[in-house]
Amino acid sequence: PERGRALADGIAERVGVPADSAGWTEDYAVPEGTDLVVHATSLGLHPDVHARVPLELRSLHAGMVVCD
Repeated sequence: PERGRALADGIAERVGVPADSAGWTEDYAVPEGTDLVVHATSLGLHPDVHARVPLELRSLHAGMVVCD
């Protein structure tokens, strides 16, 4: 949580737009109005390459940038 918050704060400071960090334990619904989603965990890396990111896919929208 602390590293995510620091990353969000750095992004907000450097590009001048609001940024937030969110941790979750079940399927996460991206808040409305979100333009960029960055998944920055080791989930899905070797050896657990078939792990699914717990994200509510219906909360994504056309035009949103999603980075893994």
